[in-house]
Amino acid sequence: MMQFMRILCGMLFAALMTACGGGGGSAGTVPGVIVTPPKPTIVVDIVNGAGVGTSTVGSGTTTFARAQVSTAAGAKVPNTVVTFTVPSGLAIFSPLAGTALTDANGIATIQILPASTTGGAGVLNADATVSDVAATQGAVSFQVLSSVPDAPTARVSNFVLLLDKSTLSNAGTATAKLTVVAVDANNNVVPGAAVSVATDANTIFTPNASATNSSGRYTGEISAGNDKSDRTVVATVTINGIVRQTSLQIIGSAISINMTPTILNPGGASTVTALVTDGALGPIGNTSVTFSGDIAQLMNRNVVTDAAGRATVGFVAPAVAGSYLVKATASGVSNQISVQVGSSAAIPPAVIPNGAQAALAAIPNVVAPNAAGSTSSQSQLRFLFLDGTNKPIPNVRVRFNIQSVGLGSSDSAISTGTTTVYTNASGVATAAFIPGPTGSPTDGVQVRACYQANDFANTAQCPSSVVVNLTIAAQPLAVSIGNDNLLQAGTGGTYIKTFVVTVADAAGRAVKGAPVDISLDITHYGKGLFEQASSFPLAISDANRYVPNAATDPETFEARVSCINEDFNRNGFADTSVIVPWSSVRQNENVNGSTDSFGQPTLEPRRSDIILSYKDAEVQTTNDSGVLLIQVEYSQRFATWLSYRIRATTSVSGSQGSAERAFVTSYIIEDGPTGSFRTPPYGVRACNNPN
Repeated sequence: MMQFMRILCGMLFAALMTACGGGGGSAGTVPGVIVTPPKPTIVVDIVNGAGVGTSTVGSGTTTFARAQVSTAAGAKVPNTVVTFTVPSGLAIFSPLAGTALTDANGIATIQILPASTTGGAGVLNADATVSDVAATQGAVSFQVLSSVPDAPTARVSNFVLLLDKSTLSNAGTATAKLTVVAVDANNNVVPGAAVSVATDANTIFTPNASATNSSGRYTGEISAGNDKSDRTVVATVTINGIVRQTSLQIIGSAISINMTPTILNPGGASTVTALVTDGALGPIGNTSVTFSGDIAQLMNRNVVTDAAGRATVGFVAPAVAGSYLVKATASGVSNQISVQVGSSAAIPPAVIPNGAQAALAAIPNVVAPNAAGSTSSQSQLRFLFLDGTNKPIPNVRVRFNIQSVGLGSSDSAISTGTTTVYTNASGVATAAFIPGPTGSPTDGVQVRACYQANDFANTAQCPSSVVVNLTIAAQPLAVSIGNDNLLQAGTGGTYIKTFVVTVADAAGRAVKGAPVDISLDITHYGKGLFEQASSFPLAISDANRYVPNAATDPETFEARVSCINEDFNRNGFADTSVIVPWSSVRQNENVNGSTDSFGQPTLEPRRSDIILSYKDAEVQTTNDSGVLLIQVEYSQRFATWLSYRIRATTSVSGSQGSAERAFVTSYIIEDGPTGSFRTPPYGVRACNNPN
């Protein structure tokens, strides 16, 4: 026992000496301490429309989420993207992406809205990255106030947004009218539905009512407010927990740039003045202007405009004669000019050696069209001239022009006009391509850069040139086909059903004057007894499907059978050998074997069984609200027996859109007991039987 105790004590002593670094003559090693640098911080809160803090978010109030980003030392961080999230899903944001940029005070602001009528407690989180370091997540708790939708609001399953204009001037008191049309699951309009609208970008929304009217419409006005900058405005509309967004552009800001002197002296004192104006040519004061370009002393110079809208900067002109780019950005727009340093006589002819290569690029080469009066969408034209050893060639005379004609070309412009510009020490000459309001075909705009070593004799001279192609990508069009729950009795025993075709651009703005091409296709006809239930397949993908098949009788199926339109290729003839759309097999179109009085095969149904037309034969384009009325008319005897599809297609400035919807012929309830549709027009047996 004593031996065991001695061994145990020895082990404990050895362990103690090892832990203390003893026994070996050297001190023990102290483990390294990892010091984590302090992270940037985010402070989050929620405020109401008046900027007063709140902890509740409700459908009847306007609330904003704010996040202030600071460095570890407490300095505020501007121009940083903050991402807001609500993990519980109780709230949404406007814009829906949930991101916002911090301002000069490091504060990012975004509107927060209830996601539905469901209430509860939630947590708002905010994340950001500062200099590649993730900030400590900011969070704040909040409460969503529950609300019980009234009966009309609960019926809403969808709605459309229309704007009476796609752009709004930043001058005067002009407004854009927002129209909301709410419908139920059957696409019938819903009156009395509560509507919530929120707009961003410092705009003001004034509703004309709190709910949809008897036509299911709700309207309000969007105004620019006191912010004169060009910008995109997003309107977020919520009905019955359904959220839709549309947008418009506030435009009108313009910048003109003047140099003093007009031709700068190399190394001489110079002045650049930017004049910022609104859509009515009124000055925009107290607005920051940022200068940039090829002149080093102007790079990232920021000046605030005075009451006259002017921002002036003094600088020393470059010592080397040539052509330089000066750019000014303010109020959401920019402009650039080519500045000549030294007179043309002072700029020696270029020396262009054999093997020199000229190139022209457009950055980017796909641009959006500008709204009328706006120049915010631009592409930089960059002419580059290098010799055979890739050394730049300065002083080359360059003139840009639009060479193509047609869509997108005639209403676009080059910032330098017909002025000659010169390649700089880097062999580069630049200008801006400014697209007009019209879209172009792919690569449909061609810009040419004419160049030579000496001055041009006239604006038509072009001894050598390079070209680049651009595309002005107009926004795609969206087309919808809607209907109400009304059916009108026509003359001579017919029924008339009216449909509304709406055309909007990708932002949901109404497209006025869009030509709409319409077509109708009867996909199925029914067989069986009137008392039997219909079996028409209404999915677009089911156009070539029998229900249940071509050989089953309605009596066996215990419902009407749905037969495919026998005119497979839709040419109006009963062809005997046609490749059917749903297989590679050739088949006789006269599936049921029916014949006319002369024994000739016939097709079911006939094209004339339903007629499609414009409501007003003289009106085939959309009105100011992007709306066009069309109608179908059919004999009473075909009610409930035909399934048809309407297709509407439009094309404006190279952009196309289309919509297709399936319908079944119906009848007026009062005609139910005695209507001619009670007699089956196509028979009561299987689809492959003429009876």
